[in-house]
Amino acid sequence: MIQTSKDNPAWSTSSHDGAAAQTPVELAALATQLDNCNGSRGRFFRVRSAVDAADGLARGRFITTLVLAVVAVVATWLLF
Repeated sequence: MIQTSKDNPAWSTSSHDGAAAQTPVELAALATQLDNCNGSRGRFFRVRSAVDAADGLARGRFITTLVLAVVAVVATWLLF
């Protein structure tokens, strides 16, 4: 069991009852991490995001989506 005292904080990130402030080193590390994440998304990130959103919409409303698809196919067949 690890013994801690009240004089020594248990965490090195403790802000001692005040707002925690970021150091320039932490902000630089965060900027580097965000650059890496943004770079790893790739060229088709927006397309994949749109497909995922459409997939989530269709899954949540499967029957309605199926009925609308059938109506669209029948309407296209009747018009052309």
